[in-house]
Amino acid sequence: MTYEEALQCTIGDLIEWYRSMERAIDVYMLAVKQELQPTVENMATAKAAIMQKLIDSKQESASSQTGRASISTAETVSVHDWEAFHAFVEEMQEHDFLVKGAAPAKVKEYRDMNNGKLPPGVTISRMNIVNIRKA
Repeated sequence: MTYEEALQCTIGDLIEWYRSMERAIDVYMLAVKQELQPTVENMATAKAAIMQKLIDSKQESASSQTGRASISTAETVSVHDWEAFHAFVEEMQEHDFLVKGAAPAKVKEYRDMNNGKLPPGVTISRMNIVNIRKA
């Protein structure tokens, strides 16, 4: 339907036309997602195998003709004891530690300046991630 043809329709008809296209896209996207699922799972398997091979060979990265794989580490900060953490923040008058959770950069800075010690009630989690890039 052209724009000029659409202008001849009622708003109700246009809404129904629009909603029918949304439903068609939803059906198509679900089919594509289901079709791609084995490939997505295979990619996860490949990443896990690459990670293990890099770890076993004590390498942080490796290259091939088609790309490069490297391990990076992501850290997350979580508060497991709000009372202890809040008391620490108040005692130190370091309100920069507070966001909706603990401010990751501030917690990491504190850890780095205190020989690896974390503020009370805070945990840092680390997760290695395999990054794959084109050559």
